[in-house]
Amino acid sequence: MEKTKPKQKGSKLTLRQQRFCEEYIVDGNGAGAARRAGYSEKSERERERGCNLLTKPYIQEYLGVLREAQSKRTEITADKVLQELALIGFSDIGTLFDRDGNLKRIADMPEHARRALAGFDITTEVINVNDENSLNRLKNLCLHLETKSNL
Repeated sequence: MEKTKPKQKGSKLTLRQQRFCEEYIVDGNGAGAARRAGYSEKSERERERGCNLLTKPYIQEYLGVLREAQSKRTEITADKVLQELALIGFSDIGTLFDRDGNLKRIADMPEHARRALAGFDITTEVINVNDENSLNRLKNLCLHLETKSNL
């Protein structure tokens, strides 16, 4: 049994375990969540503690409750993330340019193409279009939603 603060009335979790769960949904890092929740500062023990806590059914249950509440608050769902992944995955970079190959004004670019872009650099000779950060942002959302995807 854990020697921590007492359990909240009617809860299977100690207050420290609840704090661990609340910290875990921030970044999905078990060791970091354990440290921020007040568990041992020794690195090996933190990793073990985080992994151990994540195997407990009552921890998983509470994480599910927290994720569901977070999803409702933010209105970010696995379906929305999947739709955005599809938008990025199927975006046609050609829609950023006019028929003569000139970059369109941003206001004239289709919204789906703008959303797929992280940015671009324009020099007199070359236009570099960057969509990598868009994918990284979606990877982070997938982590929060525990969407299984090989991005």
